[in-house]
Amino acid sequence: MRFDVTILGCAGATPTIDRLPTCQVVNVNERNYMIDCGEGAQISILKNGIKKSRIDVIFISHLHGDHFFGLIGLLSSMHLESRKEHLTLVCPQYLKHIIEVQTIATNFVFCFELIYVFTNSERAELIYENKDIEVTSFPLLHRIPTTGFVIREQSKLRKIDVEKAVEYEIPIYFYNQLKAGENYTNKTGLVVDNQLVTVAGSEARSYAYCSDTKYDESYINSVANVTLLYHEATFTQTHAARAVETLHSTALQAATVAAKATAKQLLIGHYSAKYKTLDEHLAEAKSVFENTILSYDGLVISL
Repeated sequence: MRFDVTILGCAGATPTIDRLPTCQVVNVNERNYMIDCGEGAQISILKNGIKKSRIDVIFISHLHGDHFFGLIGLLSSMHLESRKEHLTLVCPQYLKHIIEVQTIATNFVFCFELIYVFTNSERAELIYENKDIEVTSFPLLHRIPTTGFVIREQSKLRKIDVEKAVEYEIPIYFYNQLKAGENYTNKTGLVVDNQLVTVAGSEARSYAYCSDTKYDESYINSVANVTLLYHEATFTQTHAARAVETLHSTALQAATVAAKATAKQLLIGHYSAKYKTLDEHLAEAKSVFENTILSYDGLVISL
């Protein structure tokens, strides 16, 4: 099953000529889940061949403009393209008011239903789920209420050892129950332990998104052992004082989170416009966590 992440924007608060504000799309099983929607998101969607019609859910981490100023334009385009399916917005509660003000001021009514699910910046919680994924939100520490998100595949079914299943005379109609982990009881009452005839399925993949936040160990458990961790790295240690002042993180701090969380891979982004090149970011992060890569607009990572 497909599970990949496309970076549509990797800039911090101010865009540059080659970095748009924060926006990402996670594709799981050919359904698109957008995370944040900065200015220019629509252009990046077009450049990267993302199908708007397959965006089922948009997750907004917080209400600083570089994370949602592209949203109303995207919603308007979905309307103009006669979208039929509802769209779920997982977001801070006040975003509903912002969208309503914009639509009232422009005398605009969407042709599709918007379903709001409000985030909680005080505690971690399961906030969205379907047959393919479950999404957990968790608090981050920024200047306004902010949440991160972890997108996890639903638990994988076990795989049947057909030779063993035949040996124990388990009928084919029971194979789905075996995949789900059930034991089999034959006509004589003998219980065949599931692990005798199945093996564990492949490990479920996971993607964690740590939006704007100061370094803090309180959210490490929420992102523990993920396949890929995205963590903001607005600054390098050269500007560590500025990171403290603005409640952002450095590349070194992002790598420290990845190491403490035992993530398999780290992706950094949300770079301040003051940095023309990102060599220092990468070297700094790799000094703590070797398996680090830089995000850039148009990057696609398959998990």
